[in-house]
Amino acid sequence: MSIPRLLVSVAVIVSVGAAAAPAMANFSGAAPDPTGDATDPRSGRDLEAAAFGYDRKTGTVRVAIQLATRPDKTDDGVGVHVFLAHRSATGCDKTPGVSVVGETQAPGGMAWGLQTGPSSDPLAAVGSADNFDTFDAVQRFELRDPALKNRAFDCAVATTTELGNPANVLDTVGPIVLKALPELRLGVSGVPTSVVRDRTRRITVKVTNPGDAPATGVKVRIGRAAGLDAPAATSLGTIAAGRTVTKRISIRLTRRARSTVPLKLSAATGDLRIERRYSITPRSRAKRGGSGGGDGNRGPQQLCNQFSPDLSGQSGGSLILVPC
Repeated sequence: MSIPRLLVSVAVIVSVGAAAAPAMANFSGAAPDPTGDATDPRSGRDLEAAAFGYDRKTGTVRVAIQLATRPDKTDDGVGVHVFLAHRSATGCDKTPGVSVVGETQAPGGMAWGLQTGPSSDPLAAVGSADNFDTFDAVQRFELRDPALKNRAFDCAVATTTELGNPANVLDTVGPIVLKALPELRLGVSGVPTSVVRDRTRRITVKVTNPGDAPATGVKVRIGRAAGLDAPAATSLGTIAAGRTVTKRISIRLTRRARSTVPLKLSAATGDLRIERRYSITPRSRAKRGGSGGGDGNRGPQQLCNQFSPDLSGQSGGSLILVPC
């Protein structure tokens, strides 16, 4: 069985579309299925894997299924039925749930329906879904609607069915548990545009988890750069869903710093990573009367010698101490 595209990572789901938001799935799950267990041996009917991603904030569902072989263009194809719902004692069958139905040879021909009550009730919402990979062994579907927001689906099932007879199920993957995911947002303040060499500055880093699960083992890392003295990693521990952790980190430009020093900060938990990039210009000394960076974050005060002319004409002037 060859299913690396689905099971190494569910990124194949959340990358559907050209421009996706930073948070593209709050819940996700994937599972394999044995090869050759479909009741119909013809091509394009045997499921090998399925993966699901659900973003409750935008009401977006992304699905990817992998078939053992590409659909055969010489036949009419096969029906596809996937659904997301809530777990119960009898399986993945508790409402609210959303079903997506269509066929492998019908681009853009998928339809979905949202069931919020008993199956005898009318559907609460309906719409169409996009099929991005007609005639491909990996089939990807996407649907988005405000009616799907904040449903917190926690399980999913994918099936192939006889075309025109959805009651005849050919193969099934699932139920698959959809796990809640953390999310990271990184805010950085106090980064100076320029700084005197060998002066320590402190920047403020805020990491927020607006996701649906705790972010564990969160670390803030600063990339290495010539002339930059900063901790390589700062541990923030676990950030609960909806919480923010703030840290102040000291940085310094050494004598090795050249015209511009890149400052790259990242926050990560597991495979989730976000970063910010800045540039700092080193100076040999501060500008006269300046604050050493111009961003209000002065840091420890240092004094420097400065020549002050004597405007009375009684002397040529003298050296005085001023803030650097």
